[in-house]
Amino acid sequence: NSFPYWIYAPQQDAGAIRTRSRGNFGEITPLDWNPVGTWEWGTLVPDPLDPNIAYGSGSGIQKITYPSEQIIDVGPNADPGAHLRTSFSMPIVWAPWNQHELLAGFQYVMATTDGGAHWRKLSPDLGYPKGVKPPPDSEADRPPRPNAPRGGAIESMSASTVGRGIIWVGTSNGLIKVTRDDGKTWQDASIPGLPDSSFALISSVEASHHAAGEAYAAVELHRLGDYAPYVYRTRDFGRTWTKIINGLPTDQVSGSFVRVVRADTEKAGLLFAGTESGM
Repeated sequence: NSFPYWIYAPQQDAGAIRTRSRGNFGEITPLDWNPVGTWEWGTLVPDPLDPNIAYGSGSGIQKITYPSEQIIDVGPNADPGAHLRTSFSMPIVWAPWNQHELLAGFQYVMATTDGGAHWRKLSPDLGYPKGVKPPPDSEADRPPRPNAPRGGAIESMSASTVGRGIIWVGTSNGLIKVTRDDGKTWQDASIPGLPDSSFALISSVEASHHAAGEAYAAVELHRLGDYAPYVYRTRDFGRTWTKIINGLPTDQVSGSFVRVVRADTEKAGLLFAGTESGM
């Protein structure tokens, strides 16, 4: 909500940054960039109600305040007794229906409405397949039992802008879960036929901006040696999925797997896909 507005992003091997949307020198130059004291991975989101506050994830959740650039750790995983699992991306998103509410993905969806001073769980452990009972949190730090499934963590998350209380999550072990009532109940919406593996990553899940039951998912299987693109669409809250990859390259030298899909906020049906090698 500032002008020029700031764009935030983590950069692999270069740290997190923010840059102005316009520069004072006829172009956007490094003079318009600021380092942000979070991580080269994770997620960065500005506060929708205060342009001088941003939050970053990666190793915990940090609150950054400008212009002092003070950083404080406000994540619930500061308490080791919480036994929280995190993914590499550790998504954090603002709830469109409550701009005071920040959602964070661990093995649970956690929520805060006071800038991280207090957190509450909005979900059970979502990192296990349907029908598998998660072990107690007290066992989270122990080696897994023989032949026991490993629990994933939330890798991607999207809150609907057209359906209050609809939250989609994708996990680091190939699962998709959805709630329609702000976390009171959750349903399994996983894509049939994906490998049952901790290396099948739901790297992106995106709620439609036009239909409450519609969402898109990008699946990464490159850690299993499969560098092909996998993108899916559902229009019935995940009961069925359709693969939508026509036109996407399959033979890019650096890999054609899709890391992210985003839906245009105004034009229905317009999607943007970022592959390992291009857009």
